[in-house]
Amino acid sequence: RSPSPEPIYNSEGKRLNTREYRTRKKIEEERHSLITEMVGLNPDFKPPADYK
Repeated sequence: RSPSPEPIYNSEGKRLNTREYRTRKKIEEERHSLITEMVGLNPDFKPPADYK
């Protein structure tokens, strides 16, 4: 696997960009792009209820 990026900490010293956070963000971005694509292909498509 590729090396981790430099850690980012908040003002309390808690790490923000953990592997879990980066993975979750990547999945959310992919989900957003897929839903956007579906709406473009089918205007009647209703996004999931939990979609922002």
